[in-house]
Amino acid sequence: MAQLPLNALPTAQLLAVDPALQASLGVTTAQMLEEGHSRLAGPLLAVAAPLLGFAALMLGGFSRFGLWRQMALAVGLIITMQLIWTWGSGVAGQMAGAWTALYLAPGLGVLVALALLALAQRPRRLRGAQA
Repeated sequence: MAQLPLNALPTAQLLAVDPALQASLGVTTAQMLEEGHSRLAGPLLAVAAPLLGFAALMLGGFSRFGLWRQMALAVGLIITMQLIWTWGSGVAGQMAGAWTALYLAPGLGVLVALALLALAQRPRRLRGAQA
């Protein structure tokens, strides 16, 4: 009998962690949970990344120099979010109880985006204007 790869199993089986299936595949509980939860948390990155980029761009007002600072901030924040995702995946693959680390990157991405949007909506004072 050919051994199935872990990514060929349904998500429900991965999250249920059947000991017989685990033994037949030769994987750990942490690896099964990491694969299952990464399938659920991964699509959340598809929401968090554009929201984070949009929020960073909304920080800038009109400038004759363009939005280069905001674009650099957006790229830096998305790279940071991806680094957190990679770290969380590594931790979750080693420890069975650490699967929540997979949700850290999308969660922090949305929280930072909401904070940036709140910051962007605040009125700005013009330079040189008297109070």
